[in-house]
Amino acid sequence: MWTLVFAEGGSFLPSLYAELGHRIESQSPWSHRADDATDVRELVFDQVVKTPMGVKEAHLVEEQVAVVRSVDGGAGPVRFVVATETASTGVPYADYFLVLNRYCCWADPAAPDSACFLFISSEFKWIKSTMLKRVIAKASLARTAEYYGAWLAHLQKMVATAAQPRQSMATSATPVAVAVAAASVAVSVSVSVAIAIAAASGLAPSPASGCS
Repeated sequence: MWTLVFAEGGSFLPSLYAELGHRIESQSPWSHRADDATDVRELVFDQVVKTPMGVKEAHLVEEQVAVVRSVDGGAGPVRFVVATETASTGVPYADYFLVLNRYCCWADPAAPDSACFLFISSEFKWIKSTMLKRVIAKASLARTAEYYGAWLAHLQKMVATAAQPRQSMATSATPVAVAVAAASVAVSVSVSVAIAIAAASGLAPSPASGCS
């Protein structure tokens, strides 16, 4: 899962963004920061945004910071975490907030060896004050929900495609099941989505531990 979505030179984001009509301007390679043991890269892209004032093209700069975390003193499954901070320009009030996303991926030793879990959270960080916070947040949340719907559908498609060669060689194969484990919009105007991707349904992820 980690390799599919975040590996250097991977096709997940380029193919997803092409499908959504976004245009990637640049994506730097991962570079290691020795001071905090993280890997960092920058993604620059344009996307078409529907606003009350018509369709606009937003210019976005996203910093991605990756880190590997151990759980329970190394006894638990290792978490691969990518935290992103996205700033945008080109649409009204875009410079009033940042979008913070967090992707946490791990395999569960107690689950089948083909099972892994992915937890995604998204929230706003306001950097300027405005009386239109609720209006802006509502519109941004709608775009976030729409984006992750497309993101998940694209991931399902790529996981199924990647699983086909293994399934064709096996005498019997369990289909990949994708279950949305939880989705909520909190009062603080943040949205959290927990997604379990496994070889069997009913595997409940525990996203909080090790994902912060």
